[in-house]
Amino acid sequence: MIDFIQEIYGTIRRNKLRTALTGFAVAWGIFMLIVLLGAGNGLLNAFEQQSGNMAMNSFQIWPGQTSMPYQGLKEGRNIKLTEKELDFLFQLGQVSFLPVARKMGDTEPVYLEDQEETMETYSLILQILEKKGLISLDYDKPLRGFNESAYAAYPIRGSMSLTQRGQAVLEMLEIQGAGEEI
Repeated sequence: MIDFIQEIYGTIRRNKLRTALTGFAVAWGIFMLIVLLGAGNGLLNAFEQQSGNMAMNSFQIWPGQTSMPYQGLKEGRNIKLTEKELDFLFQLGQVSFLPVARKMGDTEPVYLEDQEETMETYSLILQILEKKGLISLDYDKPLRGFNESAYAAYPIRGSMSLTQRGQAVLEMLEIQGAGEEI
């Protein structure tokens, strides 16, 4: 063991420049490791501190633009959704289809399953969501098993469902955590 230590000491004395450069490289590596770990932890703490001021049960929706034309409207339109439209999209996202009806000669859709809003409000929401390409109203496929007595005054019955675009909007909102709050 003593011979081993004497050999190391002799090599260090004979190769002073190589020893100094190796020592400097090791010290520099340790220094850089400490600096990078400290910077990483500092960034992590800064992000946590910034996000700590935000409410945990809220979400934000940034406006976007459409990427394709729809029913004569040009691409690049701004997408804006109200809270009622979002509520209805989440409701429709829970099931595959919901019933819809209208009167003969009328173009306004009627949804009577939920009494939270007036019939006129739902009619407006349905028309807006259809115009935005988020839902599809299909009067050729009426649904059974819903409150059919409520729809007795409406001879034209059908169903509504999310379009691919509507499903994509819902998925984006659920990824951002909006599905739990609404």
